[in-house]
Amino acid sequence: MNDAKLQELVAILEPPESPVFVPTQDEWACAEHLLGASFPFDYKNFINLYGAGGIKSVWVDDKSDRSRGKNLFDFADLDWMIFSPFNNSRYEFFYQKDSYFEMHKFGLKNSENDRPNVNRYEFGIFPEDGGVLPIAINAWAYDLSWRCWRDKDWTIAYLDHDEIDNEEFNGNLTSYFIHEITLGGRFLDGIRCEDGDLQKSIFVPLEIGI
Repeated sequence: MNDAKLQELVAILEPPESPVFVPTQDEWACAEHLLGASFPFDYKNFINLYGAGGIKSVWVDDKSDRSRGKNLFDFADLDWMIFSPFNNSRYEFFYQKDSYFEMHKFGLKNSENDRPNVNRYEFGIFPEDGGVLPIAINAWAYDLSWRCWRDKDWTIAYLDHDEIDNEEFNGNLTSYFIHEITLGGRFLDGIRCEDGDLQKSIFVPLEIGI
């Protein structure tokens, strides 16, 4: 694992013992051919190590299977569901990409009359320079997307479905998760204490058939 940031993430987010839908190099090549671009290096390393699934917060003193990520794939409980090109679920990357782009086109078409102050669509979409490409979602109606730059590394955009609270993170996906887990972000509670109890983040593998 020749990725310092990924090693930093592993120290605070343990990879699953048996990751699911881990791709081969040939499968990555096919996915990138379909996308028409190379996926970020850190994302490929993340998927290769963690497989398909999502991140959630649990109580540190919870000794149940739920706290260890077993039998716990419930989208409503996840802080982030991370899209991967290598499964047949509704969280498959290209399915989500196509759905998002259709929603984006519909939103642009109707935003002038419906919501004139909408800012959800301010970034454009891939492959525009700086356009967004969805990479994760949660049940609270927020998207995590790449901003895809032609001449520099892709960064992270945090998009609100209610078009109110878009934000940007000047780093890659791995750095974003480290930031959220260690500092206690919007959804990844990390080491933040609430009512005297301590929480941690775990990775929950996608269940086959979801």
